[in-house]
Amino acid sequence: MIVEEAGVAPALHSLSGLISIGKMARRAGLSLSTMRYYTVSGLLPFITTEGGHKRFHEKTVLRRLSRIRHLAEQGWSLRQIQDEFIRHPMKRRVLLIDENPVAGEVFLKALHGIMGLEVYIANNYFSAGRLAGIYAPDVLILHMPKIEPRCAEICRAVRQDSSFSQTRILVYADDNRDGDQIMSLGANRIMEGPFQADEFSDVVRSLLE
Repeated sequence: MIVEEAGVAPALHSLSGLISIGKMARRAGLSLSTMRYYTVSGLLPFITTEGGHKRFHEKTVLRRLSRIRHLAEQGWSLRQIQDEFIRHPMKRRVLLIDENPVAGEVFLKALHGIMGLEVYIANNYFSAGRLAGIYAPDVLILHMPKIEPRCAEICRAVRQDSSFSQTRILVYADDNRDGDQIMSLGANRIMEGPFQADEFSDVVRSLLE
């Protein structure tokens, strides 16, 4: 598990994979002053080089900024967001939507084999919307017997909401005949049954990278 704390970049990233504060600000769509403010406030992880320069891992910072924006849009103050990150260092979050509880348990078991995950499961679309609004998952998994209109609606809604700009969508369907349409609406990956736990886990890991 990689733990992200303010001021500390994940140890598995080498310096060659890190970027300067100016480049990070541009890629995040922030002004340099805002980027510096978030950094000084302890909201963004970084490492300091021997020359005293701050360096950032792009994917890690974008995930953190997505969470910050999500909480801010819910009315959280900067102090509340800081306290939240201190109490609950960010883990990668996965939301599984599956109306079949038995099938959902099979997926859940496979997900528990991935270190550093918080996994949430919803057995209906109302619960899914509520959980997504609270936790802003890194990966959203939709499991259904066949691709149906609700799948298209969910993909479209997620892609239209800036709170989920870093969320990856995985659709797992027994019948994949409408897969091209779902990909065009923003799904990142479509898998087709029968279920293979190792293959599924590998795909989820790749979406979390």
